[in-house]
Amino acid sequence: MINVFVFDFYLNVIDYFYSSISAILSGVIGIHYGHVLIHFKGHAERLKQWVSMGVGLLIIAILLHFTDAIPINKQLYSISYVCFTAGAAGIVFSAFYILVRTNCVVK
Repeated sequence: MINVFVFDFYLNVIDYFYSSISAILSGVIGIHYGHVLIHFKGHAERLKQWVSMGVGLLIIAILLHFTDAIPINKQLYSISYVCFTAGAAGIVFSAFYILVRTNCVVK
């Protein structure tokens, strides 16, 4: 009985640790998107950074999912889920940036 309890506790600790790493990675990617906004001044430079990172993260997520290495699973907060959502967010953010900044909505 004690061995089952210890093993179950060990698995919960590993799941918590794995979820924490994914959350930290998600935060670092978001900080990178903001870093690009602050340090790059031209529209083309910013868009190049955001779109390339977004596409790269989407490719990583799709490769991880379809090779069955780490399937995209929201409940586990997996690395492939973080890459997929961060990549999609980068591309959507770039689209909104194009709509707002380059079409003279904001002067």
